[in-house]
Amino acid sequence: DVKDRGRLLNILKSKNQVVGYETAFKKKDGSLIDVRFNTRYVQNEETEKNFLEGTVEDITTQHKIQAELITAKERAEEMSRIKSNFLANMSHELRTPLVAILGFAEIFKTELKDKIYGEMSESIYASGQRLLETLNSILDLSKIEANKIEINNEELNVSKIIRDITGSFENFAQKKGLFVKSVIKDENAFGMLDRQMVYTIFNQLINNGIKYTIEGGITVELDTYRQKNEKWIKISVKDTGIGIPAESMKLIFEEFRQVSEGLNRNFEGTGLGLTISKKFVEILNGKISVSSREGAGTEFIILLPATKISDAASESQVKHGVMGPNSDQSGKELPRILLVENDQPTIDVTRIILRKLYNVDVESTGTNAVTATGRTNYDVILMDINLGAGMDGTTAMKKIRELPGNSNIPVVAFTAYAMAGDREKFLKEGFSDYIAKPFEKKTLIDLLTKVFEKKGA
Repeated sequence: DVKDRGRLLNILKSKNQVVGYETAFKKKDGSLIDVRFNTRYVQNEETEKNFLEGTVEDITTQHKIQAELITAKERAEEMSRIKSNFLANMSHELRTPLVAILGFAEIFKTELKDKIYGEMSESIYASGQRLLETLNSILDLSKIEANKIEINNEELNVSKIIRDITGSFENFAQKKGLFVKSVIKDENAFGMLDRQMVYTIFNQLINNGIKYTIEGGITVELDTYRQKNEKWIKISVKDTGIGIPAESMKLIFEEFRQVSEGLNRNFEGTGLGLTISKKFVEILNGKISVSSREGAGTEFIILLPATKISDAASESQVKHGVMGPNSDQSGKELPRILLVENDQPTIDVTRIILRKLYNVDVESTGTNAVTATGRTNYDVILMDINLGAGMDGTTAMKKIRELPGNSNIPVVAFTAYAMAGDREKFLKEGFSDYIAKPFEKKTLIDLLTKVFEKKGA
């Protein structure tokens, strides 16, 4: 055919240079195979006889394998996309009902006077937290395995974070008769790190220490040191717990593995905490090691790369202005918040939490939120993302910002989309801040305080 004649012409022009090409070849039985020709045109000036010489290779099987690999790759990419969408939807659908479970349980814990009902509320809250921790661990591991973890590094004062985390575990430890304390030897230990990953690492390690300790407690010690031209932050998490048998040391960082396993396991959990902690430490270019002796406690050592320590770095002072949560004490009207939410239990929990601090209006659709913002001056908007049929929260946020006088109104993403990277995605879309459902009372109030301080700055 024309293509083969063109190839023959190229071979003739090549003059002793090997020309390779692939084509289909018909066998005697009429079947087609894929072949590769490597041919050259030889000119013999002595005999004046010119000829073609070369090899023919059957590459039918090779082509078939390549086609199967391409198909498999495309299918794997499609399955990965489906899995990601499923995990995002699962995260949202599981987190939304947990808002009501955890929110009302926390309210009942503090407001119910009856001891029995208070203990029931405490049990509901603890069970909900356990569900949330399991969900977070599964979703984190799925993100890591899919290489879809987004790293949002910022300069963090790790010493302050360690102090905050250990403080948050004090009540939990006291209920078991244990202590949790921090020993900070460098108050200005800074590193370019991902905040969420750092919190996850030490929450997991301290939580494990409390879980596996019967008496005594957990000591978290932070120090810094230099090695050659590198600066490191060294954090030790040491407990006085049951320890780890030597034969189990190699298992503790494996997925879904625990020292006690099977029907007779002694402690609850998925066996993912240490796996995720190790992977996060490695993502942050750090190192983790463990030493333990059965019956004599366990110590985890985490090394994180440090940036140059700045003596000028200091904690920002909290500013209290007329727009803050305490403004009602001066006789002025409470700040007005618009909650855009279509889940009634979430609405009820949020209203109860904020009832003495803010005036809260509610709209259940993005369209109504835009209309309401056009007629009322709100100080802050809490915007759900998945609002059902119609306008989603991101679109509503952008339309609200287009209204006269609203270009700088703080709009907080108030959502159950809380997989790794979701916070960064919503901030890039233009939201002023982000809070994941379910949330604790203190977390929501602290976030709003920060938003008002930033607004009044």
